[in-house]
Amino acid sequence: MTPTGIIELEAGGALPHTVIQEWQTLLERSETGTYFQTPDWILSWWKHLAGEPRLRIGAWRDQAGTLKALLPLALSTQKLTTS
Repeated sequence: MTPTGIIELEAGGALPHTVIQEWQTLLERSETGTYFQTPDWILSWWKHLAGEPRLRIGAWRDQAGTLKALLPLALSTQKLTTS
């Protein structure tokens, strides 16, 4: 399966409601989904803890257009350690 799209959000941006609904449906189909994989958690983490990086979400869909996987990523140029 190859990525079918990248969603990129600037700081303070919002995901389209349809993407959030699809994300929830994907988690409901998963036997191992956790709260930490929900849009509520990821978007709250990004907004409050990640600072100002852009959020990029890779989306994978099957041939019918059904969402099969998401990969949220945040890119930051800040150092993670002080050493």
